[in-house]
Amino acid sequence: MATLSREMVIQQFMFKAKKDREIRNGSDEGFQSALILSCCWISFEAFTCLTYQINGVWERIKKFCNDFSDRYSEWFDKSPDDFRRDVTNLKKYPISDMRPGHGHVDPISISDEKKLENVLEVVYRIRCNLIHGGKNVKDDIDAEIIRLSSGVIYYILDHFLREEGFNW
Repeated sequence: MATLSREMVIQQFMFKAKKDREIRNGSDEGFQSALILSCCWISFEAFTCLTYQINGVWERIKKFCNDFSDRYSEWFDKSPDDFRRDVTNLKKYPISDMRPGHGHVDPISISDEKKLENVLEVVYRIRCNLIHGGKNVKDDIDAEIIRLSSGVIYYILDHFLREEGFNW
């Protein structure tokens, strides 16, 4: 049985995210957005594990941000309108840490949409809340937060992973 390489994982999950974005509809949009966010995050994890041989997801996120932050800042102003709108709308929401056993952690929000680490920290918390905590795709506000974060991570990965030579 053949194993999937990390490169194939990156490409296949981004392809799935792209297809899910194309078929979104109103009745299941919260669930579809959760799938898009999950697929994108799997691609991101595969890329950071492939690129940075270090343990700890937050350490890999910070390394990615360190390597891509200047390019992100330059790209932000010419990025797609949908991406900038999603980041701006996501800024409105303070994101609590809803994971069980994590005690009280102050909510975070996007304070600077041109700072990649700030944006990814918020998206990562939303992803953690969705997978481990209490984000609910049937709740209107949670569904909106998930939808916005799925768009944000999709556009970031679509742009930068393509720059790195990945296609889907």
